[in-house]
Amino acid sequence: MKNEKVYLTIEEQIELLKSKGLQIKSEKLVRKYLSDIGYYKLINGYKFPFIILKKDDDGNIKHEFKSNTDIEDLYQLYKFDQDLKSLIQKNISHIEVKVKARMSDFISQNFGIKEKEYLKPIYYKPDSNKSNGIKFIDLRNDILKSISSQHNKHNSITWYANNYGYYPFWVVSNILTLGTISLLYSKMKQPDQYTISKTFGVKSKLLENMLMLLLLFRNKCAHNEIVYCYKTKRSLNQNDLKEIFNLYNIPIISSTGRYKYGLNDVFGLIICFKILLDKSQFSEFSAQFKSLLNNLKKRINNDSYNSILDSMGIVGDIEILKNYKFSNN
Repeated sequence: MKNEKVYLTIEEQIELLKSKGLQIKSEKLVRKYLSDIGYYKLINGYKFPFIILKKDDDGNIKHEFKSNTDIEDLYQLYKFDQDLKSLIQKNISHIEVKVKARMSDFISQNFGIKEKEYLKPIYYKPDSNKSNGIKFIDLRNDILKSISSQHNKHNSITWYANNYGYYPFWVVSNILTLGTISLLYSKMKQPDQYTISKTFGVKSKLLENMLMLLLLFRNKCAHNEIVYCYKTKRSLNQNDLKEIFNLYNIPIISSTGRYKYGLNDVFGLIICFKILLDKSQFSEFSAQFKSLLNNLKKRINNDSYNSILDSMGIVGDIEILKNYKFSNN
């Protein structure tokens, strides 16, 4: 059984870091980082590109920092990750607005403008027998609860309640989370999904998978968790994206037959951005992302930088995607 963890003071934490080979150029700066960010979040969270694994005399694996690694290296990765989260959230918000607008247009035109009309089960797929799938009636009730909870809180909801007594989807969509919107899209019948996904130039199933990937990254960012090396449990379908994977010469893992990068990592998220953002929005994202990478590269050693790129699934310049015309319909 492992030894129980014990509380360490900042000074004791500094001594522990020294024993693991971390260079301490300024103890004052280290104290500030450990005090403001915390040992667990900064050290345990961002150490992996900067460590090597060694066995002690008892055969136990222990972590030691690479030669000349300073706490500033970990802080620079932490800062990069914070800036990356802000950039991701900003661009997911662009896509969320667009998806809500196009779903609102379709639903209002085809299902009606009152919630009693557009939330009728007949407009959606029959519930699956799978135990892990949400039932439409539960999703419908969640949406109605969201509307009810915004009475006298959300101006548009209140105004429609007082003046009309019903809530068009173009109003309701603004109070729904990306998660709810994604679930509603997944519950729509295939021809209706296709009509919406066609406006993005993709197949309906790919749009559903991309929305889920966006949601998972959005949640990770919202909870301020580590995102640069995040791998989602749900992946994009590689058959839909072979053109892009071949463009970057991404290798296939022989044991699984799956592409090594781009299915559930940051590069996969960037592919979603390429497909779902406007051209100008993706161009702006690309420039800002490249600036973050260049900034990081200047501040840490090349070996650790390449390890970080590998964790993100970045195997080439994303500028290649700017003028690439994706075809999936």
